[in-house]
Amino acid sequence: MNIKRAKLVSEYRLAPKLAVPLQTISLLAAVVFVASFTHEVLDTNNLYVNQHFLLTILQLLLTLWAFIEVKSVASKITYTPLKSLETVLVVQFIVLLIRGFTGDGGFIEPSSTSTYIFHPKFEVALAFTPIYLILFSGIIYFIIKSFAYAEFIKKNQLGQEMISLKEAQSALVDSEERYRIITEWAHDVIWSLDTNGNFVFVSPSIETFTGIKPNELVHQSPSRILTKFSFHLLDLTLQTIARQVKLSNRFQQYCIELEYIPFSDKVITAEVNLNCLFDSFGVFTGFVAINRDITERKKMEIELRQAKEIAEASNLSLLAANAILHGHATTDQLTGVANRRHFENSLESQISHCQLLGSAISLVVIDIDNFKAINDCYGHQVGDMVLVESARLLQSTLRKRDLLARWGGDEFIILLSGSSGTEAFGLAQHLCDKFQVHRFPVVDRLTASFGVAEFQESERIEDWFTRGDEVLYAAKSAGRNCVKFSA
Repeated sequence: MNIKRAKLVSEYRLAPKLAVPLQTISLLAAVVFVASFTHEVLDTNNLYVNQHFLLTILQLLLTLWAFIEVKSVASKITYTPLKSLETVLVVQFIVLLIRGFTGDGGFIEPSSTSTYIFHPKFEVALAFTPIYLILFSGIIYFIIKSFAYAEFIKKNQLGQEMISLKEAQSALVDSEERYRIITEWAHDVIWSLDTNGNFVFVSPSIETFTGIKPNELVHQSPSRILTKFSFHLLDLTLQTIARQVKLSNRFQQYCIELEYIPFSDKVITAEVNLNCLFDSFGVFTGFVAINRDITERKKMEIELRQAKEIAEASNLSLLAANAILHGHATTDQLTGVANRRHFENSLESQISHCQLLGSAISLVVIDIDNFKAINDCYGHQVGDMVLVESARLLQSTLRKRDLLARWGGDEFIILLSGSSGTEAFGLAQHLCDKFQVHRFPVVDRLTASFGVAEFQESERIEDWFTRGDEVLYAAKSAGRNCVKFSA
């Protein structure tokens, strides 16, 4: 069906172009017919013999012209009487050609009165006259049939167009009814505004938003139903869209949030999608907007944001509490350095890391000399001050990767990752010297004893610590204020 319709459309477009060639062919056929009979009359009466050759050439050329006209049209239309008309014109051309060769002496022969003289016979003239009449009748017949076929194509195409038009009208009616129902029953509000921003159409659902009937808003400004801020926002957006259309005839769809003037103590927030309207000539005629009630969604968003803020505040409090707990669990409360538990928990991982890298790790055990005498003489408060100052003094000399911990009472311990026993001994000697010259609060001068031990491969941690304690006691036995090293 589609192929047939496409064929009719194609031929329908050619039908008006067929009229001019057919008129030309009709005129040419008439001229050839009149010229043929004139030729026979002149031959019969032996008049203007020297012009008969030109007359024959003229008939042949006119016939050839008519054939070319038919051929140019027939090549574009699949089936028409033009095909038969081609055949008749070919026959006419052949007949005229044969007629040119009939007569005394052939097509042309010399004469004493003219360069070229044609010598017809009366019998030949009588024989060709009815042939001319038959050919002319056939040409006219097929021309008439071609005109009729062109009109037939027009009629069929007009019929098809009428059917298509009725189908389009029916579809349009259905579509309009469908959109009318959607517009009237949709919960979303649909506006259309003119180029000045006034209402042209408002869907019935506007009454649930504002309590105002749609017909009361037509030709009115949206300021009647929107809050002052929302109307200002809408006006700026409409101006922006209109400016874009004016400059480039392009527009960008905008989505904004507007608040309606409270109706029955209920503030309605709407998500508004704005677009442009154009007429059939592409001229900008206004705006169209779809309003969706998002009041509940905005309420939920606010509640969700508040809940999120509360959760974040709670999370921060929890993190702070965890940090405090972690500090309590890993830090000595008096001195602020690591406590014994944290030191022991970190020990195995530090040893494994150094073994993986193939580097040494050493231990420095520190004991403040005569600390009991400080407590007995000055009291525990001064003793605590001495411990805090000692921790600060030790920490200020160490690297970031070194771990200092209060081991208990007046005893500290340092874990030196990546340091050999010799390097640890040098650091301990430096610390011992610093203790000797440092001025402590209240007590002024005091000293400390140091024991250094490098971890040996395959050694137990307990044995390593025992060696450190042994060299510390050796330092104390040697008179204190010195460093001893366990090789």
